[in-house]
Amino acid sequence: MNCPSCKAPLPADAAFCPNCGAKPGASTPNRPAGGTYSGLGTIAPMRESRATVLEPGTKFAERYEVVRKLGEGGMGIVYVARDTNTGEEMVLKLIHPDLVTGDEAVKRLMAEGLTARQIRHPNIVAVYDVSQWNGQPYFTMEFVRGGTLRSWLINGISAGREVPLPVATGLMKSMLAGLAEAHRMGVVHRDLKPENVLLSGDPDAGNFDLKILDFGIAKAIGGTPTVRSGGPVGTPIYMAPEQMTSADAVGPPADIFSLSVMLYELLMDAPPQARWEPVSKSRRDIPRAIDDLLEKGLSARPRSRYATAADFEAALDAASGL
Repeated sequence: MNCPSCKAPLPADAAFCPNCGAKPGASTPNRPAGGTYSGLGTIAPMRESRATVLEPGTKFAERYEVVRKLGEGGMGIVYVARDTNTGEEMVLKLIHPDLVTGDEAVKRLMAEGLTARQIRHPNIVAVYDVSQWNGQPYFTMEFVRGGTLRSWLINGISAGREVPLPVATGLMKSMLAGLAEAHRMGVVHRDLKPENVLLSGDPDAGNFDLKILDFGIAKAIGGTPTVRSGGPVGTPIYMAPEQMTSADAVGPPADIFSLSVMLYELLMDAPPQARWEPVSKSRRDIPRAIDDLLEKGLSARPRSRYATAADFEAALDAASGL
């Protein structure tokens, strides 16, 4: 059985879709006139110019030899490539050219990419190079083996497993550590979601590596006035309200909102929507202080949320009692 909304595979006894949160019996929603339609997909304009499609063995920018395609999304096409200068495998991300049109848009993408390249932290995927070749904007990034937090969540839901509070807290603290460093350098992610978190190892045993990817890309694309959709770039379920109205002026509290959505999802198997249920009502092992933390983190007003990643982490430590 597949989800009627996003078409993802559903466990036989699923009460909701682990990918988009829709109920199995719900009708397929009408699609808006543009963009990427699933609540978990990054908003981007409809394609007018697709990123370059590369076959294995192709050399790109006279340096990167394509090994295989990893995937494709609203922002571009992603490949594993080998740097012929160093022999190292890395990720080559080609941005759809119609997302970056005009000299100012290209300059902005390069500037954001160069800023992201300066961030070096164990919980952030390193950006190596950002440039343009034959009109094709691209990034190269650290290649991290493993899966995404999304795939880990889906596997857990399929196995009927709840995420224990200590495990959820450990995952959150790793993300907060990376965010704190990025925010210190003036970089707000703007598109935090389980798909943008890479995970390897065994979180249940406390032995795992976690890295956030795609810092700088959402702002570089979403903030340009040349984006034809005229709207923000992000993922609706995880986006702070201010991203819908003032996408170019958001600060760290926008990332705090997204992380609060992710914490709720870790504990409840689905992200909060509209009037969300306090976690402690469904799980006796979760203290009410976690409800209070989530209520603050999910506040509609940025100034009512935690101002920094450090503030959020301190509140999480106090609320969890760990």
